[in-house]
Amino acid sequence: MDTRRQVLQGLIFSLGGAAALSAFDKAQANPALAAEPHGPGFYTPDERALVTFLADAIVPRTDTPGAVDAGVPAAMDHLHQTWASAKTQAGHRAQLAAIKAQLVRSGGLKLEALSELDAAAFSQNTHWEYRAVKSLIATVYYLSEPGATQELQYEPVPGRWIASAPIGEIGRTWAL
Repeated sequence: MDTRRQVLQGLIFSLGGAAALSAFDKAQANPALAAEPHGPGFYTPDERALVTFLADAIVPRTDTPGAVDAGVPAAMDHLHQTWASAKTQAGHRAQLAAIKAQLVRSGGLKLEALSELDAAAFSQNTHWEYRAVKSLIATVYYLSEPGATQELQYEPVPGRWIASAPIGEIGRTWAL
């Protein structure tokens, strides 16, 4: 993290992790919520279509489930509807509107237009609204059960266990 603002944003964002997990529990407990693309919720049908397009493009299905398979659009909808403040909701809607406007200028909801936006956002250090939504999609995906258990690997004890290791063979120890 480069600035104090980024550190604070990271701390605030990490506090939302517990709320995201709660949203996943509720979205997964109610399959109709995850499956119904235009049901009642925070997103309008157009916003839901955009979030679904972005989620599918950012974390596509490979040999592991993608973001849409993991229910990321439904979880984000539930998070914004039940947890986000009015200011956060308005900011998120503005981010989605800015992303959609940029994609429309570049040719519509197509992977080519999104690839151009992604390249510009990360090479020119611009398009912060896209970067924020992409980060949210990735975070919500990796907080989901498929993201955390199938995409990520967990190794409780990395390396092999040496009960009585000679310090001369190990050298310096690790700092946390």
